Amino acid sequence: MKKNGFSRPFDKYQILTWILFTILASSFYFVYIPLTPSQLFPIISIPYTLSSCLVCYFTFRVCSCNPADPSLLSDTKTLTKSSKTCTVCKSDVFLSSKHCGSCDKCISGFDHHCRALNTCIGFKNYLNFFRLLKCVEIWLLLQLVTELYCLTKISELFQAKCGLLIFLLIEGILILVLLLANGGLLIFHCWLKKNSISTYDFVVKKYYRSVAPSMGDGKKSEERYIIKSSNTPIGHPYSVSQDQLTNL
Repeated sequence: MKKNGFSRPFDKYQILTWILFTILASSFYFVYIPLTPSQLFPIISIPYTLSSCLVCYFTFRVCSCNPADPSLLSDTKTLTKSSKTCTVCKSDVFLSSKHCGSCDKCISGFDHHCRALNTCIGFKNYLNFFRLLKCVEIWLLLQLVTELYCLTKISELFQAKCGLLIFLLIEGILILVLLLANGGLLIFHCWLKKNSISTYDFVVKKYYRSVAPSMGDGKKSEERYIIKSSNTPIGHPYSVSQDQLTNL
């Protein structure tokens, strides 16, 4: 059973995330800053450093949290009438919990398993995960703005340091891709929150709709399949029942 995001083995996407963060942060301080005028140094470096610290802080908060169902963390039974028995681990857990094969445990208010953080996102760490997405977006935006400022000196760089110019162009494309990808994920989770569903619910419903034509009459087939397979919709992590809040 994996305790949290710092438990081994580390996921390859988690390691890749660490490498990308190190490369981009190093580029900012050792490449971008020397190319900027000294009077702009506080304006550029202070917000970037603050956002970098927040990214590290919320990453630690998300990864260090154990999002397991409360009944798995104590010997005393904390269940209410809203409970079920997990078909995988045979544990008595809350209805909003789901078993994660990667973490090998039931997660309270399960949303999804994040390979970049090597942990599941559930009720206990979803808020910090959402904050992390916002901080990463700000961090990448500051990185891109500084990158574009450096590229405004393109003629000077081309004459003096052609290799540096190529590096800036390649890294700029990488930052833009990451910015758009993280922004899309942030918008997606805003949409999930607005519609009060989890990522897991969204994926399952999408699958049901894709197989509905072969099952008969669309939405009714979807509802019958949910009842038959006992797949209780989890709901958004913010929507965990008050009975569970007192036990987390």
